[in-house]
Amino acid sequence: MHIQYRYKMREYVICMILVLLVVMLLPNQSFAYTTTRFSQTIASGNHIYVIWDEVLNGKFSVMFTKSNDSGISFGKTIKLADDAGIANQRKIVSSENNVYVAWDAGDGNNHGIFLKKSTDYGNTFEPTIMLSDKNMLCNSVTGLQATGSYVYIFFNCYNSASQEGSIVFRASHDNATSFGKPIIISQGKGIYSNIFLSTAAMGKNVYVVSEADYNISNSDDLLYRESTDAGDTFSQAVILSNNKNSHVTPQVVLNKNYVYVIWRDYYDNSFKDLELVKSNDYGKTFGNLVKLNINKPDTEMYYVPFLEANGDTVHVSWEEIHQGPVQTQYQLLRTSSDGGNTFGPEQKLTDVIPMYYGLEQSGIVLGPGQNVYFLYPGMANPVFDISGVFFKKSSDGAKTFDTPIDLNKLNSSPHDMYDPQVTVSGNDVYVTADTQDNGNEIFFVSSHDNGTTFGKVVNINSYDLIDATAKPPPLKQLNIGIASQNVKCQDGLELVINSQKSPACVRHVHLPRLLSNGWVYGVDDVAETASKKIQDVLVIHDKMHEGNGLVPVTVTEVINHAESLDSVMDWNFIPIGYNGDNRGITWDFIPPSYPLQSGVVDEHGNDVIDKSHMPENFGITQELRLYSAICGSTGQIRGEGGHPFSLPIKKDNPVVFVYSGGRGILPDSSGVYTVNFVSLFETKVDFPKSAHVISNQTQSCFLENKIDNFTKAFYTKAVFKMD
Repeated sequence: MHIQYRYKMREYVICMILVLLVVMLLPNQSFAYTTTRFSQTIASGNHIYVIWDEVLNGKFSVMFTKSNDSGISFGKTIKLADDAGIANQRKIVSSENNVYVAWDAGDGNNHGIFLKKSTDYGNTFEPTIMLSDKNMLCNSVTGLQATGSYVYIFFNCYNSASQEGSIVFRASHDNATSFGKPIIISQGKGIYSNIFLSTAAMGKNVYVVSEADYNISNSDDLLYRESTDAGDTFSQAVILSNNKNSHVTPQVVLNKNYVYVIWRDYYDNSFKDLELVKSNDYGKTFGNLVKLNINKPDTEMYYVPFLEANGDTVHVSWEEIHQGPVQTQYQLLRTSSDGGNTFGPEQKLTDVIPMYYGLEQSGIVLGPGQNVYFLYPGMANPVFDISGVFFKKSSDGAKTFDTPIDLNKLNSSPHDMYDPQVTVSGNDVYVTADTQDNGNEIFFVSSHDNGTTFGKVVNINSYDLIDATAKPPPLKQLNIGIASQNVKCQDGLELVINSQKSPACVRHVHLPRLLSNGWVYGVDDVAETASKKIQDVLVIHDKMHEGNGLVPVTVTEVINHAESLDSVMDWNFIPIGYNGDNRGITWDFIPPSYPLQSGVVDEHGNDVIDKSHMPENFGITQELRLYSAICGSTGQIRGEGGHPFSLPIKKDNPVVFVYSGGRGILPDSSGVYTVNFVSLFETKVDFPKSAHVISNQTQSCFLENKIDNFTKAFYTKAVFKMD
């Protein structure tokens, strides 16, 4: 048996953002600022697996270590993900010899949901796979389960155009070798990355409970869904609560045929009620609500409750906070011996503890037989202001507990220990903790006699690092069957392919020479598909008769095969040279009185913007984007554009036209007009009858750096005179 600790979510996001801000505000230093935080531990048999975040000068990495001998020794630290961005959650699970780690990254260039697996008890890891759509904003792993050969993952995504979030599910039936298509479990405006979700799985049965709305000020429902076919389909949502209050931080726990769900109710500006509901038939039906806490004056519950069940015994523990002149906290426990039908009286697990010792991760954990374990933080050494980790155990099913042991006193060099957690495997009890902002240790201590005695506290973060993010050379990737265009390069290198389809990973400084000599970028399917569907038309209008010969120039973006699209991107490309210094010399604004077509329309000129999905406070970022392209003998060209933005559209339109523009060009002293224009899409120029074309050429170029997964660009130069 292995028990994975369950940890806070929204609070972690806030803490991690604060750490990043502190690091960003530090003055430039030559030293490396490193800290470890938010470790997680699981155990199965003699195997122990630990992951944590490492923060190095504001960059977040996912780290891993393991023991194959019940914690007697640990292997080298393995870096699973480098520069992962601020992670909302990490998840680690195991099944037999397989270990799975999932994380979410949101650094802009590498946002999404990622998974890495080991098939040899964590000794080595296979290449990282991305499970979310690269065009979706998905930044929250909310559930990861492994049972037999089945692997189930839940994550949240957000559509900025519709301002709706979704809970997405994917399943693997072959130990994460492949995953089925994404299934949207729930979708709506109340679903954000920080919505609370709890999942459980047993074989082909998958269970999920979730809040309906992340905003605790809104009354909502607590929703339950299940799958009995390994995630191929899910049931309709079942409402387990009433909609009088906001129902938050649900937890679902399996115990044979029992399914238990607990949550907190928020009303009158505080968290007041702890509710439980259970099913005796694998979640097919649920009984009546049971309220577990007793309301007390000026008291509420801040954090996630804990539930453990074994046979007919059910334990529920939670933290209560008293809002007196000095805010204090303590941990309570209630126990049921009849499967959750009735519960005994409230039992205090701790005395009153100051608020700066977080009890949010202090929950009971079950051991074999009647053993129950409880871990909580407190003051270890008042003289040196060192926080401790206190462990106490019960051998009679939580009726009584032994005197607490301060595990920090087992450390040869006492140190603040944060985020403590307890993990159980048979008679072995493991405790891990990290150092938050005060160092890069991951503390570990073990007991092999059901928590009666413990060994010494040791640091298991090895400084002899294995970098599992390193990519093999291109040739090795080819030899194991990876296609040339799918070869992965190390960070800072770019994939290029020659005419014989041989790949190479090169530094950007070498790109101009290679691209000018027949090498091409590795093909990106998404960008290739987009480039075939979209065309830009550079429209040259008749010369305005008043003024100084201004000729309006507009851009029409033509999107073909748009029937299934629910949004379009206005890329906002503009002719080169529209900067303030040149206004009135080479270009100028078009007077508002000049009739120009604008907007997003169909082939009949009808507006196709879906206003029902437009954000209420829609605005466009003021930005000048540069598109540096290498254009053969022409050399380097720097294209220009504004900030691209997405617009929701109505469906079933074969062709959509996006019109933009509001400026024009001026002639030189000889009356010659010149337009230089760079786009990610093939471009044609539409001249009026009054134009005398001197030259008009569009050539294919390579972007000096990939932009939004595009590797190609098109440079157009049109030279003409006007009547």
